[in-house]
Amino acid sequence: MRSLKLIALSLIINIIFQLDCFSKALFGEITKEDFKIQAPQVLDAQTDIPITGAAVSIPSENLMDYTDNNGTFNLKSTKNSPVILSVQKEGYRPFSLTLKDGKIKDSLKLRLEKSNPNSIIISNNMMHLGDNSFSENSAGACLINSPCVGPSYSQKFEVKNITPKTKAYVTIGSVIGIDTIQAMKLGQNNLRNASSSPMEIFINNEKIGELKINGDNQKIPIPPNLLRKMASNTLTIKTGMNKSTTTNTDYDDVELMNLFVDIK
Repeated sequence: MRSLKLIALSLIINIIFQLDCFSKALFGEITKEDFKIQAPQVLDAQTDIPITGAAVSIPSENLMDYTDNNGTFNLKSTKNSPVILSVQKEGYRPFSLTLKDGKIKDSLKLRLEKSNPNSIIISNNMMHLGDNSFSENSAGACLINSPCVGPSYSQKFEVKNITPKTKAYVTIGSVIGIDTIQAMKLGQNNLRNASSSPMEIFINNEKIGELKINGDNQKIPIPPNLLRKMASNTLTIKTGMNKSTTTNTDYDDVELMNLFVDIK
């Protein structure tokens, strides 16, 4: 009788042990070590640690959310077309990303870089250049709804240190609305005959480059000799013009998000 009890007890202990192992195998993916978050996240670019309290927005639709302790957020665009997603957090470089289909995937990981004194923030807001007259087939036309500042934008900035080896760039976080032939060929608009000239970028009234397509994180090199050390410099952005009209001046309507001067 006693031996039967011992056998039964042994069986019970073995079943409990197996159930515990099975439980760990079944639910192991949600343990602290293996937990995988199924939601869009904002992370520190260097440490991959979630960033709490970051402002995530879709400016064109006046939508905003703040990341939680896991760095996750919940935003849903009502557009079935490209939208610009903006992320801002004190101590970090402003970030933007163009979502081609307007959808934010659960697997999306946005990694923010820490603020750098050599990265000069010219603007971190949505900026509309042009004359507020554009076709509904224009690249990103559904997003162009912020107040128009005119065909050009200028802002002064100061550079502390410049050497012959200095590398400098104008960086545009995101841009939509450019209607050049190149943008049309890439399918960035629904125009049949695109004829806008490129966007032009100037430093201290000297042209340093052009933008012919829409996209994120586009960089235009600045010749170091154009920069004035410990003095005021001016960055100017001019939108393109419709070359098919000869009667009225028709400016290309574009929107920019995040504008920097980066010094390396």
